Amino acid sequence: MPGACDPNVDTMGTIVAILSQLFWGVTVGALSGTAAAIVKLFAMAGGVFGSGFAVLNWRKLRERLRFKR
Repeated sequence: MPGACDPNVDTMGTIVAILSQLFWGVTVGALSGTAAAIVKLFAMAGGVFGSGFAVLNWRKLRERLRFKR
C-alpha cells in the first residue's frame, strides 16, 4: 500500500537519536564555553590584582633598598 509506514524502518528512533546528539553537543559546548570564560576571568583578575600587589610591594622594597650616593 503506498504511503504506509515500513515497520523495518525505525524513523522515530532515528529522529530521537539525532536530537539527543544535538542536545548533547549544545550542552557540552555551552558548559565548556562557560568554563573557559570563567577561567579567563580568574586569570585576568589574578593578573590585575597580582600586578597591583607587585607594584605596591616594589615601592616599599625600593624605599628600603635606596643606595646612598
